[in-house]
Amino acid sequence: MMNGEEYAQLKERPIELLIQQPDQYMDDALIFNAEELEYLEKGYWVDWQDLLLGTGITQNYEISMSGGTEKTSYSLSFGFQDDKGLLKNDVLKRYNGRISLDHKINKIFNVGVNVSYTFKDQDKRQNPLNLANKIPCIGRAYDDNGNFILNPAPGNSSAFSPLCDEQPGAYEDNIRTKRMFASGYLNVNILKDFFFKSTIGIDVTDSREGIYKDKNTVANLGVKSTSSVQADNDWRYTWENILNYSKTFGKHGLTAMIGSSTTAYGYEKVLASGANQASALTSFHDLGANADSKENASQLIETQMVSFFGRLNYKFNERYLFQASLRADGSSALAKGHKWGYFPSASAAWRISEEGFMADQDIFSNLKLRLSWGVAGNSAIDAYATLGGLKKSVYTFGSSVYGYYPSEIANKDLTWEKTSTWNLGLDFSILRNRISGTIDTYISQTSDLLLPSLLPSSTGYASVMQNIGKTEK
Repeated sequence: MMNGEEYAQLKERPIELLIQQPDQYMDDALIFNAEELEYLEKGYWVDWQDLLLGTGITQNYEISMSGGTEKTSYSLSFGFQDDKGLLKNDVLKRYNGRISLDHKINKIFNVGVNVSYTFKDQDKRQNPLNLANKIPCIGRAYDDNGNFILNPAPGNSSAFSPLCDEQPGAYEDNIRTKRMFASGYLNVNILKDFFFKSTIGIDVTDSREGIYKDKNTVANLGVKSTSSVQADNDWRYTWENILNYSKTFGKHGLTAMIGSSTTAYGYEKVLASGANQASALTSFHDLGANADSKENASQLIETQMVSFFGRLNYKFNERYLFQASLRADGSSALAKGHKWGYFPSASAAWRISEEGFMADQDIFSNLKLRLSWGVAGNSAIDAYATLGGLKKSVYTFGSSVYGYYPSEIANKDLTWEKTSTWNLGLDFSILRNRISGTIDTYISQTSDLLLPSLLPSSTGYASVMQNIGKTEK
């Protein structure tokens, strides 16, 4: 950045004068006020970026251990991270731990669990560099006694110091996040050809962000203090149960699988905010002390998907392969009576390179022809798109009161979007697998597309979510 002398020379010799009269300077009294001239004479100027930016430091520590016996194995790990940013009070501390355990109960049962936990405590800063680049370098950040000067630009009481957020109690943006992820499994060797596996996974995140900005900060610039707290809770889990069967007899091979899956997702948010807080001492921990602009809001989203599926594979002499499957999915996001969708698929393959008439050739290492058909579904819409919605409005009857009006049209017929695909392909390898490739051709048709359908403005609504249209490629 420029120092005071360089800044003064720039103002004394604007570009027009520099071009027309290179040796001429403008009169200081015409471009500087009396206080600025005093500061220039005394050499009062500030490198704001130098005061704002420091040296970032990152520290990271990890410790782990593992061990076990013939039937049991375990591992433990712990970590700590400490980051200090370039700006003052821009810091992050993270603590994490993990434990993993696997145990063989007997020849039939195996179990295992994996749990990890992370805690983060972060203080963020509002970016002051934009303000630092705009304020003149002529000025003083602190007076002769070391006291902070809020309006450091001489003759300009509306220019705030880029350092104002660094003053005690002026600014705080603290985020605390806790996350736990846990998974477990159970393996059961029921009989010689039957194998069952159950797995479950849980992911939970809690986050709280509290913000306090005094009136004399980069964001508020002397208007009013503002404060807010937002709490977020995010959770999801998946539970799967799968039974496998495998049998080989002679040239025949048969595998079968049936299973079920349940997935759920939830998100909850609570937000409160206000302005003109009575005291800065309580930061964002006393929102009730705000005198103006008090607001609160909350939100809840929950979705669930339940699935049942099965698959059958058959092969003969490692040459002819067949597969068929059926999947049934139920989505909570779709309309009542239309939540379930059924998605079959089938495929066949012929390993030509395994045939006897290919034995005497040495060009193709692998040659396989395959044909498949299947239906896939999509239910990716907002959790409550089928129910419609309401929005708040202000009405005036002597005084302002709140009311609600329909903002979205409910659609009780929303169902699955389905895509049907045919695929014909050829896989090949030549010259002892030195060169390999795949040739594919396919037809994909999508019906009952989930799309917003635009409505005339006279209806009072912009659109409604519908199953409309189809595509083919």
